[in-house]
Amino acid sequence: MIWQAVDTHTITFIPTPPAPVLFDVRPQPNGPPFLVRNEKVWQPAKPASIYDPPQYFNSGTIGITTAQGTSWALTFEKPGVYEYIRALHHPMGMQGTITVVSR
Repeated sequence: MIWQAVDTHTITFIPTPPAPVLFDVRPQPNGPPFLVRNEKVWQPAKPASIYDPPQYFNSGTIGITTAQGTSWALTFEKPGVYEYIRALHHPMGMQGTITVVSR
C-alpha cells in the first residue's frame, strides 16, 4: 500500500492503544511548560518492510513540506483488517482501515 499526502499527515499503526501524544510536556522551574515533539509521532518507525501487527509502524510526517517526502509505503502479506490512525490529526477522528484479502 502506498499513501500520498500533500498536506502534512502521518500513517500510524499502533499495536495497542492509546494513540501516542503529539508533544511531551516538560515542566520548567520558571515559566510555562516546554513542549517537545514526541518522536513516536514525528519520526518514521518501520521495524520491517512487511507489516507485523505487534510492532509499531509510523510514516513520520509526510507532505510537501517534510523531509520524508510526500509518500510512504508498507507491504501487507496476511489477509486481515488493519486499522491505522493519522497521529497528527487523530484528535479530529482521522483514521483508516486496510483490508487485505487472500489471492
